[in-house]
Formats: sequence, C-alpha cells, structure tokens
Amino acid sequence: MAAAINLTNYQLDAGINILRAEMIPPLFNETRLELSSILSEDLVYNLTVKNMTSCSQRTPQVETIQFGIPKLCNPGDAVINEILFNPFPNGFDYLEIYNRSKKILDLSTLRIASRNAAGQLQSTSIIPSEPQLFFPGEYRVFTTDSSWIRRNYFNTDSRTVIQLPSFPSYPDREGTAVLLNSVFEVVDEVSYSEKWHFPLLTSTEGVSLERINPELPSGQASSWHSGASTVNYGTPGIQNSQLVGGVSAGGVLEPDKLKFEISPRRLSPNHDGIEDRLIIHYSSPDAGYMAGIRVFDARGRPVRIVAHNALLGKSGLFTWDGLDDLQRPLAKGIYIVWVEWFNLQGKRSSWKEGVLLQW
Repeated sequence: MAAAINLTNYQLDAGINILRAEMIPPLFNETRLELSSILSEDLVYNLTVKNMTSCSQRTPQVETIQFGIPKLCNPGDAVINEILFNPFPNGFDYLEIYNRSKKILDLSTLRIASRNAAGQLQSTSIIPSEPQLFFPGEYRVFTTDSSWIRRNYFNTDSRTVIQLPSFPSYPDREGTAVLLNSVFEVVDEVSYSEKWHFPLLTSTEGVSLERINPELPSGQASSWHSGASTVNYGTPGIQNSQLVGGVSAGGVLEPDKLKFEISPRRLSPNHDGIEDRLIIHYSSPDAGYMAGIRVFDARGRPVRIVAHNALLGKSGLFTWDGLDDLQRPLAKGIYIVWVEWFNLQGKRSSWKEGVLLQW
C-alpha cells in the first residue's frame, strides 16, 4: 500500500504533475490520482508506474498505461473490419471493428446488431458493459467464445478479443452487420454475401471476410477479400492479411494530371496472402473524372472489365483478382491493364501497364 501512494512511483507525460495518490476503500485495490491540470480531449496520455508488487509478491515491474478522455463515436469513426459468419462446425462467429479515427472511443457506448429480412435492427448487443478505452488504430473482436477463436486462429491478439454473453445472428449465405453508437446512430454497416468470397475456394467454412482497406466503402464487394490461407483464413485482432494501402509513394500526384499506378507488378492469386490481388492506385487533381479499366491478354483480347465509367475521387484504388469476367482463372502469362478516363470538360486520355500473372 505504501508503494501505491508514493508519488515517485508515477510519471505522467505531457508536462502534467501528480499532486496526490490515495487508495480507494473498501478493497484498496485501486488508486485515485490527483493531477496538476485538466486533461485535453485530443491527447493520448502515458502513465508510467513502477515499484508495484502484486499480491503474489511478484518482482516489481515498470508498466506504461495509455489513457485519455473518450469522445462520442460518430458515423465513420470506427468500421467493421472483418467478419466470420460461416465458422467451422461447432464454431462461433466473430466480428472485428477498427478505430480509424483520431479519437479515443469508449467501447461500452457501442453496440453491434443485425437486420432482419424487413431491414429492421435486431439482436443488439452492448460491447462491453464496463467502460473500456478504444484507441486510434486499434482493433477489437467480439464473439461468444474467445477460447475457440484463439485455438483456431493462431495469430490472434487475445488482448483484443471480447467475449459477449449474446451475439447477433449473421447467416452463412448473406446478412447485415451493424455497428451503432450510444444514441443508436449507425456508425458502420455491411450487407455481406458469401459471393464476396474468393471464387476459387473449395469451401468457405472458417474463412473470414477481411476489409482490404478501412477507407473503402463498406457495402462494396470489391472492398472485401477472403482471409489468406497462411493465417488459417482469418486475422481476428491483428492487421488483415489482405490489407492494401492507399496511393503508394511512387504515385505522387503531378500538377493537372490524373495519375495511375499498379502494384505489385506480379500477380499470384493463390490465396496465400502474398500478391493475391493487383492494386490499381490513382490520384487526381480534380473531382469529376470517370474511368474505364479493362484487362487484355498478350494477344490483345479483352478478358476482364475491372471498372466501367467509374466516378473517381481525389484518390483511391481498384483491384483485380486474376479472374476473367466469368470468374474463371486465367492462364499464367503477361496481361495488360488499360485505363481510359475523361471528364465533362472534354479532357480525355489513357494509360496502360503490363503485369505478370502466375499461379
């Protein structure tokens, strides 16, 4: 108890001093700290604690704890980032969310739900019941059996998994996952389908759907991909195996020019999490451009329409999975990505690049 009220055992960053430490009765297993100034809502603070011995008399260790003041989770602050809706037999669904904002959020103010056939919210679950801070860039996973998740997905960060007493119904074929805030606004919503899975999988049991970029639209099939085989088809609580970035360093916007770039230059869609999708990045000086993207084989025959008169933003990406328009695997070899774009002011141009497809 003496160590817990010794001010020299605490250090807080951001130039804030600790004026007083007192144990909280009746259990005296918590300490209240009085600070020299008011905390800012826009900062994440680090409290370093040292010389504390546990009840089992373990060797005292230095520990750093993050904390801050949470804000209301507005629509788009957090997103649904991964869904397992068709688990292995005797398994359990899970839903992963990601804090893509710069805010500290409170998980106890969030709820997950589903929608019935009429589009009405149902099976709303609070996550969790006690306040818990959710920092920018963090993941949280919700399920009704956390031990099953850890046994079946070996890369799981167990600290991110929260076990709930009840869980919304997410059917195997198609359904809707909804994330709500404390005033029941929809923060994010995904109406998924089993057809969003990689079409060459022999079975989708135990295979999660991963969002390939948290900035892409939630309800768009191209924003999602099946979890890679190298991580047992799911990555609950860690970065997605199929994550792709925004515009790469080589895709710097040139003045008054719409720029495209592909990565990687070699496509290997064997579902191992490495070069499974071709990423077509773009950056634009202005809004209002439209683009068509097609793939041709080495003999100049069109094999896949990636986008048809797609309205472009300031930056973004498209993807190609190595399949043709009928969702059949194409033969290995050289293919050409052809992009044509225009706007209503009469500007028009095109761009092409080769890529190697191998299985």
